[in-house]
Amino acid sequence: MLYQPFAPSPREGQNGLASSQYNIEQERGVYPSDCMVGFSAAHKVKRHIMQHAITDDLGALLAVLPAHVRDAVERLDDREDLLEIVLDLGRLPQARFPDREALLSDLPVTREDLAAVVGRIGAFGDDNRAGIERTLHRISAIRNRRGEVVGLTCRVGRAVRGTVAL
Repeated sequence: MLYQPFAPSPREGQNGLASSQYNIEQERGVYPSDCMVGFSAAHKVKRHIMQHAITDDLGALLAVLPAHVRDAVERLDDREDLLEIVLDLGRLPQARFPDREALLSDLPVTREDLAAVVGRIGAFGDDNRAGIERTLHRISAIRNRRGEVVGLTCRVGRAVRGTVAL
């Protein structure tokens, strides 16, 4: 089955079938399910209705954080919207959301906090990034001129299942 971007047209008939035929010359590609239609061999257009399941394994990310930061994140009501956690030396830890930022503690981040997180996640690559095994989480390190980690950005990775039907 071939997939093409779908824009509803006024010529669309009942049951999601289009009145025009599929042009095989059109560019082929994979697109998100909310703008997808499948073209069968008979060139009939069919809409695919999908259910999405989002998995973030946030517990694995929280397990590497200092206890006072982890506890603060666990108390947040909107954890499912959490984008990243920022730990910068000497600053208050932050949680970032699509539409806001929240302070996670009134204790500034210490060298010991950063060292504990780095020790739990292991070595960083040449690009100053590391991951947590078997998750989509990404941790980026900021280093000073001596190569010491002075900040960490912990990005929440999420898998969205059910976005493409074959």
